Amino acid sequence: MFSIRRKVASAAIGGLAIVLTAGAASAATGVTGPHATRSIKCNGVEATAPAPIMKAVNRTTAVDRQIVAFQPVVFRWNSTSAQWVEYSTYGPAHYGTATDSASPTTWYDLGTGAYSGDGHFTMMLTDRGYFRVAYRMWWATGSSWTGSDYVWASGYYTQSAIGAVTPANWCYR
Repeated sequence: MFSIRRKVASAAIGGLAIVLTAGAASAATGVTGPHATRSIKCNGVEATAPAPIMKAVNRTTAVDRQIVAFQPVVFRWNSTSAQWVEYSTYGPAHYGTATDSASPTTWYDLGTGAYSGDGHFTMMLTDRGYFRVAYRMWWATGSSWTGSDYVWASGYYTQSAIGAVTPANWCYR
């Protein structure tokens, strides 16, 4: 188990207001589409988090589209309390339009609406220690957020200069 200091922020897009709150990982609420996280690339002082796979809820026989959003959160191991504690939230949440068969390939800043690329975040790990990443994820229906989940990244790896990949259980700096 781990503990989280409660943080609240808000943003709006197209009439959708979102309140970002910390909660327990693997705590799905409401109706969510199929989703999965990807592995985090660890490189000393940096951790690169790709966008999670997030699909729209399949509600009809036609192609369903849905606004989805995510935000990576970094946790650091606290050896005194023997638990993962929230270390940092990286940037604003990002949103995109998913279908029931495909995750967004283009993401936008939830706060400003500005194009933000393919959803990769590069996070600086300025302190020494062990780090893990979780993803906050949301699904919108109409003008409200109707589903959410908070999930750990699926894995971690380091990559050498020649491209060799070494699996890991977390990032270490």
